[in-house]
Amino acid sequence: MKKIISIVIALIMLLGCACAENMTAELWQHEAGWISFAVALAKDGMEDVWEKSAKVFGENLGLNLTGPQLKMMMMQGYALENGVDDLSIEGNRFTGKTKDGAELFSHGYSWVETLEEADIMGGKKVYVFKTEEADAKEYTYLLMTEPLRTESENTAYVTFNMFHTQKDAYRELFNAQKTGTAAMPCAMIEKDTGRDGLEYAIVQLYTSPIALK
Repeated sequence: MKKIISIVIALIMLLGCACAENMTAELWQHEAGWISFAVALAKDGMEDVWEKSAKVFGENLGLNLTGPQLKMMMMQGYALENGVDDLSIEGNRFTGKTKDGAELFSHGYSWVETLEEADIMGGKKVYVFKTEEADAKEYTYLLMTEPLRTESENTAYVTFNMFHTQKDAYRELFNAQKTGTAAMPCAMIEKDTGRDGLEYAIVQLYTSPIALK
């Protein structure tokens, strides 16, 4: 009888682990997929909101900025990111592409662990996924924060941050200040975010009060 109870408990624990892993992967499963945050915000047709945001952002810093200048500053930051502009997830298959549609990787990944150290990625949980496919190279590990929904009364947008690396010593990515190198995650937003959501994202980024220490 004790043996049967032990087997039942073991099965329940295995099922619990499997469910947790599946739910973890589902966090990023979005039908439209994800696009680079900066690429999405750089779309044409939002010149007015860039101009208004540049005025507020510039005043906060004591600068005289125009909309195109602020947009260019954002794209300079984007140039330091580690290069995935488009991401889609179906089941356990993660596919990443450049903004021009060139495929960077497409592999099956499984959850490895969840990092919760306070000094990484702004203190957010970071979910680590790994593929066993030999040709994955720098995309062997994907490290992603939980999608975050930012909303107002009338609109919203959802974003997350992602790193990728070949090495299992991935915590080194969060110690850039110790090595003298810069490592910036890919910031992603839901690809089907509407124009109102994108404009709201620009406003949130550049017109919120700046905390001075």
